[in-house]
Amino acid sequence: MSPHVDVTLEATTERGHVPVVDRARDAVRLRDTILDSSHRLILLHGRRRSVKTDFIRNWLIPRLRDAGSGSRVVYGSCEPDLPRQFDSGSESISLDDALARPGIIIVDSFERFLAQPRDERRDVTERAFRRFHNAGPDVKVVLVTDSRQLTNAYSLTAYDPGLIGAVY
Repeated sequence: MSPHVDVTLEATTERGHVPVVDRARDAVRLRDTILDSSHRLILLHGRRRSVKTDFIRNWLIPRLRDAGSGSRVVYGSCEPDLPRQFDSGSESISLDDALARPGIIIVDSFERFLAQPRDERRDVTERAFRRFHNAGPDVKVVLVTDSRQLTNAYSLTAYDPGLIGAVY
């Protein structure tokens, strides 16, 4: 499978003349890419103000949860630090709880974390990757970032060299 996923928007019209963007096919393609990936760390990127968060929360996460894989899908957003709590759809859980069983951990607005000075985020990054690597093989982490932070995001290959093949 090519590491590039085409997420071309398709405009539709509902209720007369109100244009609506149907992202269902995009979400299904990205869901399949994530589920089929052999990588445990996946980086999704998009232009600034391209409604990435809306797409992730309203289109992708429901399809991941409906996929029937038995894996839990949790969501958290950087503020700018890494999230301490993640929304599982039914409750708020810690990163340790999310790492404790098979699932997909989505970390949104990762550009906020990456925008911090490297020295300030180095220790946190090292601890997070140690915890991630100690988790079971059925845990995937999806980092969502602004395309402008790709250079900083590629520095994460020092912790996981396979990341270079899992950028979408």
